[in-house]
Amino acid sequence: MKKLFENIFELNRYIKISIQLLVDGCLIYVSLFSAWFIRLEQTSFFFTNEIKTTLLILIPLTLFLFFKLSFYKNIVRFISISFIKTALFGAIISSIFIYIIAYILDQFLPRSVPLIYLLIFLILSCGVRFQLSFLYHYYMNKKSKRIAIIYANDKGIKIANFLHQDNENNVIAFFDEKKTITNTKISGIPVFKLNKLESIVHDKKIDLILLSESHISDKTNQILLNCMQKFNLDVKKIPEIDEFSNYEFSKNLKNISIDDILGRKAVKPNPDLLDKNVKNKVVFVTGAGGSIGRELCFNIIKRKPKILILFDLSEYNLFKIDHEIKKLNTNIKIISILGSIQNENILEFILSKLKVDTIYHAAAYKHVPLIEMNILEGIKNNVTGTFKLIRKSIKYNVKNFILVSSDKAVRPTNYMGATKRIAEILCLTENSNNHKTIFSIVRFGNVVGSSGSVVPLFRSQIKNGGPITVTHPKIERYFMTIQEAAELVIQAGSLTQKSGEIFILDMGKSIKILDLAKQMIKMSGSIPRIQRKNTLSNQNNEIGIQFSGLRPGEKMKEELTYKTKIKKTVHPRIFKTKDNFKAKISFRNYLSKLLIASEKNNVQETIKIIKLISDDFKNLNSKEDIITRFSE
Repeated sequence: MKKLFENIFELNRYIKISIQLLVDGCLIYVSLFSAWFIRLEQTSFFFTNEIKTTLLILIPLTLFLFFKLSFYKNIVRFISISFIKTALFGAIISSIFIYIIAYILDQFLPRSVPLIYLLIFLILSCGVRFQLSFLYHYYMNKKSKRIAIIYANDKGIKIANFLHQDNENNVIAFFDEKKTITNTKISGIPVFKLNKLESIVHDKKIDLILLSESHISDKTNQILLNCMQKFNLDVKKIPEIDEFSNYEFSKNLKNISIDDILGRKAVKPNPDLLDKNVKNKVVFVTGAGGSIGRELCFNIIKRKPKILILFDLSEYNLFKIDHEIKKLNTNIKIISILGSIQNENILEFILSKLKVDTIYHAAAYKHVPLIEMNILEGIKNNVTGTFKLIRKSIKYNVKNFILVSSDKAVRPTNYMGATKRIAEILCLTENSNNHKTIFSIVRFGNVVGSSGSVVPLFRSQIKNGGPITVTHPKIERYFMTIQEAAELVIQAGSLTQKSGEIFILDMGKSIKILDLAKQMIKMSGSIPRIQRKNTLSNQNNEIGIQFSGLRPGEKMKEELTYKTKIKKTVHPRIFKTKDNFKAKISFRNYLSKLLIASEKNNVQETIKIIKLISDDFKNLNSKEDIITRFSE
């Protein structure tokens, strides 16, 4: 039967139009006959010359009318509401033809006959075509991809209607949480409760699940992950409707990522806040090739700065971001400078010659275990480099200096956090000084997908069959998407009213790393299993999780504030907090000694001075640098 329908629908276009004309001629005959019969309840009248004359005139007139209305240009298997409108208009005109013919030929005509004819002809002409469309899709869809859509919102419904015209894809079901639409049908597709996902996927043999919302609830997340684990399911995100093309449906779909299962809904950014420190300004981004710096640059370029200066120590990272930004084909001047923030000559050149308005300082060493072994380099880059950049910013009247900080700067137990905390203090101590530069600090937690995040590591370990390594079963971290982090950093910098303000980004609830690992394993279609070290994993579709122990300087749970009060701002995801650091006169002395000690590679003196700067650093444990190990 499938082959028969394929042959019919592959006929020459002119042959198909000829067949439709023949069928519609017969339908006009049947419709008029039926209308007379319903009205008079007899058939003898139908064989009179008057009726035959009416048909001889009516059939060619109606077919010509339909031809002129482009009725036969519609492809039967893709008919829609617009087709019904054309058919209705044609049927009305055809029924008027009956009145005109009867009047001209002075024939007997009950007034209700043309009206009955109109309804019968409309039903028959549309019904035949809808039936053919149904049979075609029924037989063609028997071996097509069977699809379920989660959330029957506007986008999901539009996609379902779009896929109805596609031979390769067949939408079987919607799933939703709203009680008002569950157990109903939308466009003929049943809407089920989300808790029935597993059973429907099994019974209906679903191949693909489409998510019509960017972010899903925790409940949906768990149901979906369990379903992915049990069945060989493909799960994709639906992009915007205008990104679709009829012939490349599968290419338009997007893979779901760990961003989508964090249960965090995006807040629309405030365009005024995005523009304030960027639009028509000279903007300088340090660490432009890093995870945060790169995303900052992409968001800044959208706000049309006068000049965007990309600055990075890594040649490869700078090349990549320079190439990607310039691919956007904007008319904005892009200047890419290779160098270190420790190089005063380069900083002097940039700030004196290019008249920078805004600095986003994202350049920093941030890998905790590496800085525990390379304390001196951590100090030189994160502290000395920041200090030099601050002094040059003040000298050349940079208007806004935004420090990208970290949750690890709060009561640090590692030297990376300590260096970020000292960088914060450097900005805070400029608060009362008389200069034109406004300093602000933006503090937040882990960014999904950044170079320091566990997510890329877990993804790589899963790809290799496991095991996944988690440091401790109870360790927790805050997470946000890199896009949201960059947008919030820019907006937070624009909220600054006075120098020395600290902004905290709302990171949501902290997530157990063990739970994150389990979710990522489920997303891969495998089963998570806790296992001991040196045992085989990936047996029976399992991926093992091993606990490696806390790394040097690693906390069980990060903090964003010093238990100080936080205040709301005009942005729902950005808060202000006060700092408990007292700007001592001795800080300047300690700082001077710290910079000298690190420059001389005096590890013990450097560590001693760090601990004297603040009581916050009393929990720092490492007592040596890799340089001291090799110098012994």
